[in-house]
Amino acid sequence: MTLKADAVSLRLLRKGALMEETYRLFAGWDFNRSLDANLDHAFEGHFRTMAWAKEVKVTIRRRFRDIDDAASLIIAAKMGLPPEEWRQCLHLWIGSREKLYHDFALNWLYPEYESGRYQLQARDVQPFVRSIWPRVCGNVPTLSEHSVIRSARDLVRMSTEFQLLCGSGPTKTFASLHLSDRCFLYFAQVIAEIEHSTARVPHSHLWRLVLMGRDDVMQTILRLHQYRKLEYHVAGSLEQLTLPCANVREFAEKMAA
Repeated sequence: MTLKADAVSLRLLRKGALMEETYRLFAGWDFNRSLDANLDHAFEGHFRTMAWAKEVKVTIRRRFRDIDDAASLIIAAKMGLPPEEWRQCLHLWIGSREKLYHDFALNWLYPEYESGRYQLQARDVQPFVRSIWPRVCGNVPTLSEHSVIRSARDLVRMSTEFQLLCGSGPTKTFASLHLSDRCFLYFAQVIAEIEHSTARVPHSHLWRLVLMGRDDVMQTILRLHQYRKLEYHVAGSLEQLTLPCANVREFAEKMAA
């Protein structure tokens, strides 16, 4: 998997994860068709209005413009990985590639969780949005106050879609998130490819996407080693982690079996 720097896209934040639509698209994916042809086939007559159909297609096309890199996501859906688990695989794609959500989840939301915070509202995220915009967008004009308010709300909404937060009203609480063993291994396979090293997997900040600190990650790795789902050996400062498959695509072909 090749991780490419993504331009900041408010569209992706505004439209959210589109989890159900993306799962439907990938579950019926035909590798002999183009992205546009698959979009047309999956969604023909599916939406109530042509306007919303266009919005969905444009957003998915933007999110997966590197569609070849999404092969593991497609395969997992086609193999019938349950939507609740597949959601976490999509979360990793979005959280590792989309700058605004990436920085929010890793550098604001997780530290708040780690500090013991219990509740939050979208207005609490507004200072983060104001501070991050010049850092990730450079010379792009400053966000209007309306855009700051909306972006903060969208970040909280997407975190709720990915079940990091829960609650139906404006006040959200941190959820008790459970990552299945096969999703943990999927994360590990993807992170190893992003980092170009299995040794960096236990130390990656991407685990923050599922509210896991290094101690949590290490406990899971040791447990999976005990059950022979991976191999982990340490000698002094040297660590060796051996994952189940050579690459994430191969793992995706097996994970739903």
